[in-house]
Amino acid sequence: MLTVEQAAQKAGVAVYKLREWIAEGKLDTSQIDVHHFIHEDDLQEVIRQEKRQFYDRLLNKMVEGE
Repeated sequence: MLTVEQAAQKAGVAVYKLREWIAEGKLDTSQIDVHHFIHEDDLQEVIRQEKRQFYDRLLNKMVEGE
């Protein structure tokens, strides 16, 4: 399990982006005391989904531009 800050660093995104994913329900957290933790497998899945969406949008723009 990773802290939000560790997860953001590992994902290569800003902490606010990771918190957006949490707020949007894309990423679950576990809370221990006052700290929130993210399962690494969940983080990897969200990263894969985000990359896929990014490349899909990019490809659509390229196709539409032709």
